[in-house]
Amino acid sequence: MKMVGRSFLFLFLLSISSSGSFASEGGNGREVKAQIQAEHGLKKNQEYLTLINPAISNYGTEMEKAVYKRCINLHLQAQILYLAFQFQKAYDHVRRTQELLIKLYVEVIETSRLRVFRELTFFAADVFKDKYNVKANKYMKLGIRDLEVVQAKLINQHNTRPWLYILKLNDLGDALKLVRHASRYAMLLRIMYQSIYRTPVPEQLSYVEGARIISSGFPGRQKELLTNHADNYFKIGMESRNLLVQYTETPELAILKEKLPGWDEGENI
Repeated sequence: MKMVGRSFLFLFLLSISSSGSFASEGGNGREVKAQIQAEHGLKKNQEYLTLINPAISNYGTEMEKAVYKRCINLHLQAQILYLAFQFQKAYDHVRRTQELLIKLYVEVIETSRLRVFRELTFFAADVFKDKYNVKANKYMKLGIRDLEVVQAKLINQHNTRPWLYILKLNDLGDALKLVRHASRYAMLLRIMYQSIYRTPVPEQLSYVEGARIISSGFPGRQKELLTNHADNYFKIGMESRNLLVQYTETPELAILKEKLPGWDEGENI
């Protein structure tokens, strides 16, 4: 709730600063351009940070969490600079956030893609033996197809011109969604072949129905599988902390001065 309120407050302040800034900057063309770019970038970055949040909160390594924390603090610093009418500096921080997010997305997607591929192919022998099971064959084919599209998205963003950060992040956002969609098919196969209750598996599994089946059909593995199930629907698992909320409510702008080896050089603020 705090985060939602804070977001509304920021957007309100954003609208106020937008209306008055053109006059305050004397119509300077470069400043106006920087303002528009910064405003658009801030809104897009909030979307990118929100989309990847469950993946980092549920499965992120310590380094991935550190990078994500830096991205959020860069985003907060960009907001502060924007509201102080320092539009060019705000835009520079927006770009720096996006550069880090691209690297983070690629790492998370590639790790997730390989994990889901292993989960799907684990059931390959079962599906092969059960060749007349139309649903099982469909889940396997659709899951593998999603992962192939993910690979194409990764290649496409890699071949996109280096400075077109938003185009890259759009492809990466689509890829992350597809990985989670493929993981849902892996979960359907798991329910079909490993649940202690051989209940019919529906064509599409709702989040609530899936959680109910996992809770009752996998004794001893509920925590692990419920986290996976939540992650597939871009939700935070019961055993995980919502890092977007945590890092936003306790900003640490001082870390932006420090180097993050292999990721970010740091700077003087």
